[in-house]
Amino acid sequence: MTRPECYDNPDRVLALSRLSLEHRNAALAKLPKSDDEYIEAVRYALGAGDVTIGPTPGYWISAARARSPFTDDEKVRAVHPGYGADAALTALYHVSPDSSVKMLRGSSFVPAKLKIQRTSQAEPQPAHIDMPTVLLHFDNWSSFESPKLVVDWTASIWPAQQESVFAAPIPDLSQCIDQPGMLHNRQHFFAPLGRPGLRFGENARLLLMLGLCHKNPEVHLPAVDIAIAAVAENRFDAESFGMTLRTLFKLDFASRYGWRNNLRRLPGNRYCTRQRCEICWNTHLP
Repeated sequence: MTRPECYDNPDRVLALSRLSLEHRNAALAKLPKSDDEYIEAVRYALGAGDVTIGPTPGYWISAARARSPFTDDEKVRAVHPGYGADAALTALYHVSPDSSVKMLRGSSFVPAKLKIQRTSQAEPQPAHIDMPTVLLHFDNWSSFESPKLVVDWTASIWPAQQESVFAAPIPDLSQCIDQPGMLHNRQHFFAPLGRPGLRFGENARLLLMLGLCHKNPEVHLPAVDIAIAAVAENRFDAESFGMTLRTLFKLDFASRYGWRNNLRRLPGNRYCTRQRCEICWNTHLP
């Protein structure tokens, strides 16, 4: 099976990537089977099982990411293999201290930056305009150098691309966590965390916790608002948040008290929600 030579409808692919996670069964019930490949890709993205994977890779890669953003799709991979991270296979990440960047703390030098590496994909990564989820990895952009326009565009590939979007600013944000004056473009990457209904994956949790611990109020104040909303809407797993904080403490990238102090700066009328945050997270901290 070969990739069509003439394919000029990336808007269809983006529409697939932006499908909401809610009300999918109701939407699928209104969409009958069809001989049109794109309609079948939409049905597959919505969860249909009676679909034959078609020949246009861009349709099916986006459908696979929309169908299950956080897991691999072996059915699509069998027909369209070799397209890299966030194609048929979801990107996985590993976070560790970056030993090449150090700072003096007390009488010793410690890592001053986290590095986040994609660990799951050994496949080639072609960059086609009809594969936006793959394109992010191919471009290899970072939070330091990317303009707001690029951030807004990649964050719009939602929810299929959220963990890869949140991975990008983690190294730079960790490097300046103790420096109140440093910000650069980080607020642009931080904003998508506030999307209503966001499911907090590991990179989203890590970015939020770095924000809560950050000394710059332009970072930690939005982080506090996002945390408050997540708690109020019951959209978080307290144990997972606690584990993420614990990871940061072990890597020496978070003050044990910094995030609490930032929460305590909230106005009094948010005290109850703030207290819920503290109780939930304290329960799972060492």
